[in-house]
Amino acid sequence: GAPTIEPGQLLAVLAEIKRATEPLGSALVALGLSLRYIFHAHHPFQAETCERLIVRFGQGSYYLSFEQFCNVMVSLKEMKAAFCGFDVEHSGSLNIEELAAAMTRLGIDLPSPLVAQIGQRYAASNTGEIEFDEFVQIMVEWNEVWRERWRFGAAGGARIGPAQLREVLGSVRVIYRVVSSMMQVVRPFNVHTCRWLVAKFGTCLAGEAFAQGLTWAEFLSLVMYLKDAHSKFYAFTRPHSGFLSADELGAAMATCGIHLSPDAIDNIRRSYDVDGSGTFEFDEFLQLVLECQLYDQVFDVRAAYPAVPSPLGAHCPASAPPPAAGPGLVSLDKSAFFSLVFAVPRHVGRERGGVAAAAAAQ
Repeated sequence: GAPTIEPGQLLAVLAEIKRATEPLGSALVALGLSLRYIFHAHHPFQAETCERLIVRFGQGSYYLSFEQFCNVMVSLKEMKAAFCGFDVEHSGSLNIEELAAAMTRLGIDLPSPLVAQIGQRYAASNTGEIEFDEFVQIMVEWNEVWRERWRFGAAGGARIGPAQLREVLGSVRVIYRVVSSMMQVVRPFNVHTCRWLVAKFGTCLAGEAFAQGLTWAEFLSLVMYLKDAHSKFYAFTRPHSGFLSADELGAAMATCGIHLSPDAIDNIRRSYDVDGSGTFEFDEFLQLVLECQLYDQVFDVRAAYPAVPSPLGAHCPASAPPPAAGPGLVSLDKSAFFSLVFAVPRHVGRERGGVAAAAAAQ
């Protein structure tokens, strides 16, 4: 046979295993010993599951060697045993509590609220139940995240900074994709992006103007954010490219909760598209979304507390009509403010305290 197999072939192998086990499973069900639900008949393996297995075990290759294929099968056997051990009703699916217990059995002990979020993202249809196919995807992805826990100390309270975060994100492949038979590897995040992520998800300690590090719990929240952001990014990328076109930037930003005028979007595009390519990789998209969400948050705070002085001025356009015009008074709505802020190309001073400057706006 061929020395390697690709996702389509792996899918065919798993389908054959499913087909071969169903007659035996049907006979055992009659005896009260159910195996058939392990490969539930109405929900076969998806091609995406096979791709993620190859990303996990293929060591950067789109194909699996025979040894790697054997490792996949051993891992599937372990996942199958854990899945079946907690599917007490033999329904072929797990609820959120059973999912958490099965993940713990396999050595991944995540906070209950996070498991609930993971389950909601993966649950088949709208039932809220996790079938074996989704369970495999969850375990393949979060196993890589869990392997990085040692960096945060025994209790998870130790912090990692932007440089360490960059290293971690380079080894966690939960947002890699297979597109048109090629591994779409997300280019390494630069330290500037990691500073933004730390500032967004970290907690300021005494003497810090903005967060300088992340705990384990904060890192897990960051991973969920990255997965959600990449899903939204990927939904608007050009077919088989992994790049976001400038024409789709506004729509992609809107899915992230950022709604601005076309002029403001165009200013943001020109500010970040410093190479003039007209396209954005995920790293660039993530940077601009993080910055825009910060300024959006500033306006929300000003709307809630219009009397509190801030760098945006004493008047908050989003919350009340402007006061009577006076010398030197300028009122900007949100889109006009964004147009002004992003008039400067983002490569200028990118590595010189950009997060500190943005944090000061709060």
